[in-house]
Amino acid sequence: MADRSAYIEDSLIYYSRARMYRTMQIAAVEGIKRYPEDPVYKLYYCVSLIYEDRNGEAEEGLNEIEEFPDVSLACSILLGHIQQPQDSFDNILRGKAKEHLEVAGEMAMYVTGVIFVLLNKPEKAKQFIKRVLKVPSLSKKAAVLMGWIDLLTNDGSPSKDIWKYFESSDNSSPEAVFGRAKYYERQENYTKALEYLNQAIVLFPKYPPAFVEKMKIHLVLEDWDQTLVAAQRALLLDGNNIEALRFKLMHLLTQGGKIDESGLQKQVIEATFSMAKKASELKPNDPDINAEYGYQYLFLGKAAKALSIFKTHACDRAVTGSIQCLISQGEYTRASEQIQVYEECGTDFSPETLYISAFLSDYMTSSSESVVNYLNNAVKLHLNALKGIPWSVKFYISLQPLLVRDICRLLILHVPSQVPNSKSVFGECLKLCKTVVHAIHTSCPGFLGFSTAVMLANLKMLEGFVRSLKTP
Repeated sequence: MADRSAYIEDSLIYYSRARMYRTMQIAAVEGIKRYPEDPVYKLYYCVSLIYEDRNGEAEEGLNEIEEFPDVSLACSILLGHIQQPQDSFDNILRGKAKEHLEVAGEMAMYVTGVIFVLLNKPEKAKQFIKRVLKVPSLSKKAAVLMGWIDLLTNDGSPSKDIWKYFESSDNSSPEAVFGRAKYYERQENYTKALEYLNQAIVLFPKYPPAFVEKMKIHLVLEDWDQTLVAAQRALLLDGNNIEALRFKLMHLLTQGGKIDESGLQKQVIEATFSMAKKASELKPNDPDINAEYGYQYLFLGKAAKALSIFKTHACDRAVTGSIQCLISQGEYTRASEQIQVYEECGTDFSPETLYISAFLSDYMTSSSESVVNYLNNAVKLHLNALKGIPWSVKFYISLQPLLVRDICRLLILHVPSQVPNSKSVFGECLKLCKTVVHAIHTSCPGFLGFSTAVMLANLKMLEGFVRSLKTP
């Protein structure tokens, strides 16, 4: 059997962890071409097919290599998973898989552990990797996997045992160096994490993930200039690197976008609609994906079609979307009744739903106190969702500047003529709005949805006005 390249195997594990399954597939094909005698790359290729719901092709490929001892156990487990996907992997370890397990060698155990890592089953992977930790030929690779398994299965600051796993390997493995960087990243020591990523770039100068990980850390450090430099380096190595492209797009939208290239422009919605439609076809039963599909119809002005999708797929976004459909159709009373039903059922409202409740209360001529209460709860929830998230894709998705804009605009319409006491809800909401608008102002200086500088000035002016009011 060929001497397996840690470089290729590590890239497969990395792309699987990043959920970049097509890129993982490309790496597996490279392994097949470079090491045609080694069935393990065909095995990894089949895992990527399973992720794409191409189970027929995966099954055919697994049957071709099942007789090779090093992959027979993993093949039988994957075949069992394809045939009975509803079963847990504990139940799959029977029949033919059980027979292979009884005679499995050290390499078969290691490969099976890798497969469970690729399938995002770290606890199951641990059972197999533990068995080969002390095997001289596999100890370094197994230690790196154990380090990652422990990182993935434990929240919070990592233990020193995890560091020992990564340190026990040499620098021939990108995953070992990445593991050391991730160890410090989890401790929020981003400068130290960056040191190890720079080391990875020196060791693996033609490895795109090294630049992608460096790009992410630079963004956490709120350095967009260096983020773009790292993204460009990744794209020079791989012109289709989706993460680097995504970060460049994020930069355009948040640091200096053009109004005709973002927002609800016709050409933008046409592109996003086609992507949402394709995603819905691939995952017809996924509520979150289909909720996004419904929103795309709503953006196109097809509220009736959007509403039918929202009613079919139950999730928080679908609930909010269905109410927005009613509002867009002028059905304010029905929308308000639906909100009341959710309140009576004790449903946990999202910031979006709370804003809609405030909007409807305002429309139905409810008291300013009721409107401001909804807005205050909305901005509280929104800030809680942002708490502790450094600048990242998750941060920018969670920021929701247009929602914040709408909350602030509605709040400004309900300035009280007098403040009962220093702990008024309006005063609290004003302070919270100022906090979140400032976060948008610093992280998205080029955002075109609204002028954060003007909004901050308005909020500060209101704050001064409220302070000047006399308590009766």
